[in-house]
Amino acid sequence: MTIRVRPCESLADVAAIEGSMPTGHSAYHARRWQRSAEGAVYLLAWCDGLAVGHVLVTRESKYELVRARLGRFPEVNALGVAPAYRRRGVARALMEAAAQIAVSMGSARLGLAVEPDNQPAMALYRALDLRRHPDIDPVDVWTWIDETGAEHEERDRCTYWSWACQPGTG
Repeated sequence: MTIRVRPCESLADVAAIEGSMPTGHSAYHARRWQRSAEGAVYLLAWCDGLAVGHVLVTRESKYELVRARLGRFPEVNALGVAPAYRRRGVARALMEAAAQIAVSMGSARLGLAVEPDNQPAMALYRALDLRRHPDIDPVDVWTWIDETGAEHEERDRCTYWSWACQPGTG
């Protein structure tokens, strides 16, 4: 299985990731792709012509607590892999590509927040040698849209991790 990771480039890419990882509301993926206007990069993982994973790389943390304690550096958000492609290297490939984006943004560090009960994600982050910051537990506030188009807000306490990125990571 060959995994290729590249930035989302078009509405056709948005439709492809929505087709393989449906959210029920195409604005989810479109909003992430549109963040490129702010300097973010929405990476998609492709396998055999199918979009099978995604991650958003932003220029800095969305958490004030992180910026105050650790400084400003790129952060990943919304890492996801289609169920049929999990545990096959897709998330690792996305994270390695995200690290390269962080380096291209001039940073030697990449951060992320993850819910403490997401054991598969934390196992990946440990395998990649990310560092857990036990004194930083941000609350992630995010929204989702139901089948009627109504927006809902969620709040999740997270753990915070960072990765020392080096040129050539991945």
